[in-house]
Amino acid sequence: MDTKRLALLASVALLVMLDWATPSAWAAGALLAIPVLIALLQSEIRLGAAIIAVAIGSIGLKLIATDPLGGSQIASAAVQITVILLAAVASLRSTAHNMRAGDLLSRVNPSREHPGHEAHMAALEAHHHTIEQQITSLKLSNRELDRFAYIAAHDLQEPLRTVSSFSNLLADALPDLTGEPAQFLELIQSNAVRGEGLVKDLLAYARLNGDWQPEWLDLNTLLQEVSCTIRKDNTKAVITLADMPRILGNAGQLRQAFTHLVDNGVKFNKHDRPRVDVGVEEDDQHWRFNVKDNGIGMDVTMHERIFEIFTRLNNRDDFAGTGIGLAICRRVMDLHHGAIAVTQSTPQGSVVTCTLPKNIAATRDR
Repeated sequence: MDTKRLALLASVALLVMLDWATPSAWAAGALLAIPVLIALLQSEIRLGAAIIAVAIGSIGLKLIATDPLGGSQIASAAVQITVILLAAVASLRSTAHNMRAGDLLSRVNPSREHPGHEAHMAALEAHHHTIEQQITSLKLSNRELDRFAYIAAHDLQEPLRTVSSFSNLLADALPDLTGEPAQFLELIQSNAVRGEGLVKDLLAYARLNGDWQPEWLDLNTLLQEVSCTIRKDNTKAVITLADMPRILGNAGQLRQAFTHLVDNGVKFNKHDRPRVDVGVEEDDQHWRFNVKDNGIGMDVTMHERIFEIFTRLNNRDDFAGTGIGLAICRRVMDLHHGAIAVTQSTPQGSVVTCTLPKNIAATRDR
C-alpha cells in the first residue's frame, strides 16, 4: 500500500478514536478534509468515499447521543449528499476519460433525477437539424438567384447593344433630322447607353461571391491604380491617399469597392476641383478606411438606404449613375466580414467608413 493510502487510513483511524467532545478532536476532523481532497483529485474516489462515510458516521453518532432525532436526520441527509456528489464526480471522470480517448461527443449521462433531460436533448438536436437544413436550402436559393441575375443581365447585353448600334446608324443616316423625331432618336440613344451601364453594374454585382481565399494585398498599389483610373476621366480631381497597410482580402472585389467610393466622391460634386481623401485608422482587430469628399452630401435619413441596390438620391439628369455602386461596396464588405457606413455627411461633403477585420481568415472560419 502506498504512502497516500496509509495517510488516508491513518486519518480515518485518528478521527474515529478521538473524543469528539474536545476542541482538538474537532481540529482533527477539519484536517480530515485535506486527505479527502487529495484522494478525490488523485482519482481515489472510492477511498475518498470511505473517509467521508466514516467521518459522517462519527458525527452522526455524537449528535445522536445528545439529540437522537436531530442527529439521525442530519447524518442521513449528509450521507445522501455525499453519495450524490461522489456519483457526479465519477460520471465526470468517466466523461473526461472518454474525451481523452477521442470521443469528443461524449457527455454526462442524464441522471434519474431529471427524467425529461433525454427528451429535451432530442428536441434540441431535432431543432438543430432543422436549422441546418434551412441554412442549406437558403444557400442553394441564394446561389440560384445569383445565377439567375447573372444570366438575365448577360442576356440583356445583346439586345441593348443592337438598339444602341442601330440608333447610332440611324442618326448617321439622318443627319438633318429635326423636331420630335430627332428628340426621340436622342432619347433612344441615351437610354441604350444607360441600359448598357446598368447591365454592366448588375453583372458586376451578380459576380460577387465568397468563393475565394484571402491573399495579402498592398493597398498603396491598389489605391494608386484606382486613383489613376478615375483621374483619366476627370483630370481636375484631387485624390490624396494616406500610407496604407498590407491587408488580407480579395484584390478584385476591394478594387471595385474603392473605385465606386472614390468615383462617387468625384462624381457627386459641384466643385471645379473635386477632392477625395482616403485615410486609415486601426485598432487591435480592425482596419477602418475613411473616404472623405467635398461633394454634395446627403440627408441623414438616407445613410442606410443609400447602400440598397438601385437606390438613387438625385435626378439622373443632374448626376449619372445606376444606383448599384454602393450596393456593390456593401456586398464586398459583407464578403470580407466587414462593414460600411456613412459616418459623416453635411452639405460640404461626406465621409464613408469601411471596416475590415485584420484576420479575415479566422473570421471566415467561424
